[in-house]
Amino acid sequence: MDLVASGRTLRRRWILTSFLFLLTLLAALAAWVRSRGPTRPSPMTVLYPSQQASKLNGNNPLMSFGGSLNVAGDIRPA
Repeated sequence: MDLVASGRTLRRRWILTSFLFLLTLLAALAAWVRSRGPTRPSPMTVLYPSQQASKLNGNNPLMSFGGSLNVAGDIRPA
């Protein structure tokens, strides 16, 4: 079925098409109204490894988390 045939089918069934389109718009509006507002980031305290532990990784404390890249990736500089 090509695009032209789909358009003809939607024109023939215009009542059903209009009803489903209106229903979709109402559902989208209801979801938008019920959605929560913007979220605030929660503060996170990170204790960096000591300078002694950082020396092994070129004095980079973010590389000294014992292989936990998830922790180092969540840190955002202030």
